[in-house]
Amino acid sequence: VGLPVLLLTQLHLGAASVGAMYAVMGATGLVATLLAGRVPSERREERFIVAGCVLAAVGMVIMLIAASAGGGLVVVGVGMAVFGVSQGPYDVGMFSLRQRVTPAAWMGRAFAVSMSLNFIGMPIGSAIAGPVVEHSLPVAFAVAVLGNVVAAVAATVMLGRRQYVEAVGSGRRVQSGAQPKQFHD
Repeated sequence: VGLPVLLLTQLHLGAASVGAMYAVMGATGLVATLLAGRVPSERREERFIVAGCVLAAVGMVIMLIAASAGGGLVVVGVGMAVFGVSQGPYDVGMFSLRQRVTPAAWMGRAFAVSMSLNFIGMPIGSAIAGPVVEHSLPVAFAVAVLGNVVAAVAATVMLGRRQYVEAVGSGRRVQSGAQPKQFHD
Protein backbone atom coordinates (compact mmCIF):
# COMPACT_ATOMS: atom_id res chain seq x y z
CA VAL A 1 0.00 0.00 0.00
CA GLY A 2 2.84 2.37 0.82
CA LEU A 3 4.89 1.72 -2.32
CA PRO A 4 2.52 3.29 -4.87
CA VAL A 5 1.89 6.25 -2.59
CA LEU A 6 5.62 6.77 -2.13
CA LEU A 7 6.39 6.56 -5.83
CA LEU A 8 3.39 8.43 -7.21
CA THR A 9 2.82 11.22 -4.69
CA GLN A 10 6.12 11.75 -2.92
CA LEU A 11 8.66 10.97 -5.65
CA HIS A 12 6.28 12.06 -8.46
CA LEU A 13 7.11 9.08 -10.67
CA GLY A 14 4.77 7.35 -13.09
CA ALA A 15 2.72 4.19 -12.77
CA ALA A 16 5.43 2.23 -14.61
CA SER A 17 7.77 2.79 -11.65
CA VAL A 18 5.29 1.04 -9.35
CA GLY A 19 5.16 -1.96 -11.67
CA ALA A 20 8.93 -1.98 -12.00
CA MET A 21 9.42 -2.01 -8.22
CA TYR A 22 6.91 -4.86 -7.79
CA ALA A 23 8.82 -6.68 -10.54
CA VAL A 24 12.10 -6.15 -8.65
CA MET A 25 10.49 -7.59 -5.52
CA GLY A 26 9.06 -10.57 -7.44
CA ALA A 27 12.27 -11.36 -9.31
CA THR A 28 14.47 -11.19 -6.23
CA GLY A 29 11.89 -13.23 -4.31
CA LEU A 30 11.90 -15.92 -7.00
CA VAL A 31 15.68 -16.17 -7.04
CA ALA A 32 15.89 -16.18 -3.24
CA THR A 33 13.24 -18.89 -2.98
CA LEU A 34 15.02 -21.08 -5.53
CA LEU A 35 18.32 -20.64 -3.67
CA ALA A 36 16.81 -21.14 -0.20
CA GLY A 37 15.05 -24.26 -1.45
CA ARG A 38 18.43 -25.82 -2.21
CA VAL A 39 19.62 -25.45 1.39
CA PRO A 40 18.66 -28.28 3.75
CA SER A 41 16.06 -26.87 6.14
CA GLU A 42 14.88 -29.84 8.17
CA ARG A 43 14.99 -29.01 11.89
CA ARG A 44 16.36 -25.56 10.97
CA GLU A 45 13.08 -24.02 9.87
CA GLU A 46 13.19 -21.48 12.72
CA ARG A 47 16.40 -19.99 11.32
CA PHE A 48 14.88 -19.63 7.86
CA ILE A 49 11.72 -18.00 9.21
CA VAL A 50 13.59 -15.61 11.49
CA ALA A 51 16.04 -14.72 8.71
CA GLY A 52 13.11 -13.93 6.43
CA CYS A 53 11.49 -11.70 9.07
CA VAL A 54 14.76 -9.88 9.75
CA LEU A 55 15.42 -9.33 6.03
CA ALA A 56 11.85 -8.05 5.59
CA ALA A 57 12.43 -5.60 8.46
CA VAL A 58 15.66 -4.42 6.79
CA GLY A 59 13.79 -3.94 3.51
CA MET A 60 11.14 -1.89 5.29
CA VAL A 61 13.83 0.19 7.07
CA ILE A 62 15.19 1.07 3.63
CA MET A 63 11.66 2.00 2.51
CA LEU A 64 11.28 4.09 5.68
CA ILE A 65 14.50 5.91 4.77
CA ALA A 66 13.19 6.49 1.24
CA ALA A 67 9.89 7.85 2.62
CA SER A 68 11.59 10.04 5.24
CA ALA A 69 14.95 11.20 3.95
CA GLY A 70 14.55 10.51 0.25
CA GLY A 71 16.97 8.77 -2.03
CA GLY A 72 14.79 8.27 -5.04
CA LEU A 73 14.03 5.24 -7.12
CA VAL A 74 17.39 3.56 -6.45
CA VAL A 75 16.81 3.46 -2.68
CA VAL A 76 13.25 2.20 -3.20
CA GLY A 77 14.59 -0.46 -5.58
CA VAL A 78 17.11 -1.64 -3.00
CA GLY A 79 14.37 -1.75 -0.34
CA MET A 80 12.06 -3.77 -2.58
CA ALA A 81 14.91 -6.11 -3.58
CA VAL A 82 15.80 -6.80 0.06
CA PHE A 83 12.12 -7.32 0.87
CA GLY A 84 11.81 -9.71 -2.09
CA VAL A 85 14.87 -11.66 -0.93
CA SER A 86 13.25 -12.01 2.50
CA GLN A 87 10.43 -14.06 1.05
CA GLY A 88 12.71 -16.93 -0.03
CA PRO A 89 13.97 -18.12 3.34
CA TYR A 90 10.67 -17.29 5.03
CA ASP A 91 8.55 -19.32 2.61
CA VAL A 92 10.95 -22.26 2.55
CA GLY A 93 11.12 -22.33 6.35
CA MET A 94 7.37 -21.99 6.81
CA PHE A 95 6.44 -24.65 4.26
CA SER A 96 9.17 -27.01 5.46
CA LEU A 97 7.92 -26.69 9.03
CA ARG A 98 4.31 -27.23 7.98
CA GLN A 99 5.24 -30.36 6.04
CA ARG A 100 7.37 -31.76 8.84
CA VAL A 101 4.93 -31.27 11.70
CA THR A 102 1.67 -32.09 9.91
CA PRO A 103 0.59 -35.75 9.91
CA ALA A 104 0.17 -37.06 6.36
CA ALA A 105 -3.56 -37.70 6.83
CA TRP A 106 -4.08 -34.02 7.68
CA MET A 107 -1.74 -32.50 5.09
CA GLY A 108 -4.37 -31.34 2.58
CA ARG A 109 -6.72 -29.92 5.19
CA ALA A 110 -3.94 -28.28 7.19
CA PHE A 111 -2.44 -26.59 4.13
CA ALA A 112 -5.87 -25.43 2.91
CA VAL A 113 -6.69 -23.82 6.24
CA SER A 114 -3.20 -22.37 6.61
CA MET A 115 -3.15 -20.83 3.14
CA SER A 116 -6.67 -19.44 3.63
CA LEU A 117 -5.58 -17.74 6.83
CA ASN A 118 -2.47 -16.37 5.10
CA PHE A 119 -4.56 -14.75 2.38
CA ILE A 120 -7.16 -13.40 4.82
CA GLY A 121 -4.37 -11.29 6.29
CA MET A 122 -3.79 -9.39 3.03
CA PRO A 123 -7.07 -7.44 2.85
CA ILE A 124 -7.02 -6.89 6.61
CA GLY A 125 -3.48 -5.51 6.42
CA SER A 126 -4.43 -3.34 3.45
CA ALA A 127 -7.49 -1.99 5.27
CA ILE A 128 -5.31 -1.03 8.23
CA ALA A 129 -2.48 0.33 6.07
CA GLY A 130 -4.68 2.67 4.02
CA PRO A 131 -5.53 5.09 6.85
CA VAL A 132 -2.01 4.84 8.29
CA VAL A 133 -0.45 5.69 4.91
CA GLU A 134 -2.89 8.58 4.53
CA HIS A 135 -1.83 9.89 7.94
CA SER A 136 1.92 9.41 7.48
CA LEU A 137 3.90 7.36 4.99
CA PRO A 138 6.97 7.10 7.27
CA VAL A 139 4.76 5.87 10.13
CA ALA A 140 3.33 3.20 7.82
CA PHE A 141 6.81 1.90 6.98
CA ALA A 142 7.83 2.13 10.65
CA VAL A 143 4.82 -0.04 11.54
CA ALA A 144 5.94 -2.52 8.86
CA VAL A 145 9.42 -2.60 10.41
CA LEU A 146 7.94 -3.14 13.86
CA GLY A 147 5.63 -5.89 12.60
CA ASN A 148 8.53 -7.80 11.09
CA VAL A 149 10.66 -7.41 14.23
CA VAL A 150 7.77 -8.69 16.36
CA ALA A 151 7.34 -11.62 13.95
CA ALA A 152 11.05 -12.48 14.21
CA VAL A 153 10.92 -12.41 18.02
CA ALA A 154 7.68 -14.42 18.09
CA ALA A 155 9.14 -17.04 15.75
CA THR A 156 12.26 -17.28 17.88
CA VAL A 157 10.25 -17.71 21.08
CA MET A 158 7.58 -20.04 19.74
CA LEU A 159 9.69 -22.16 17.42
CA GLY A 160 12.65 -22.21 19.78
CA ARG A 161 10.66 -24.53 22.01
CA ARG A 162 11.96 -27.62 20.21
CA GLN A 163 10.16 -30.07 22.49
CA TYR A 164 6.84 -28.58 21.43
CA VAL A 165 7.65 -28.55 17.71
CA GLU A 166 9.02 -32.08 17.79
CA ALA A 167 6.03 -33.36 19.79
CA VAL A 168 3.56 -31.80 17.37
CA GLY A 169 5.43 -33.37 14.47
CA SER A 170 5.20 -36.81 16.02
CA GLY A 171 1.52 -36.49 16.88
CA ARG A 172 2.09 -36.08 20.62
CA ARG A 173 0.41 -33.47 22.79
CA VAL A 174 2.55 -31.31 25.05
CA GLN A 175 1.08 -30.14 28.31
CA SER A 176 2.78 -27.59 30.50
CA GLY A 177 5.24 -29.40 32.77
CA ALA A 178 4.10 -32.83 31.62
CA GLN A 179 5.50 -35.47 29.32
CA PRO A 180 4.06 -35.47 25.79
CA LYS A 181 1.04 -37.76 25.34
CA GLN A 182 -0.23 -39.40 22.16
CA PHE A 183 -3.05 -37.78 20.22
CA HIS A 184 -6.11 -39.97 19.77
CA ASP A 185 -8.25 -39.82 16.62
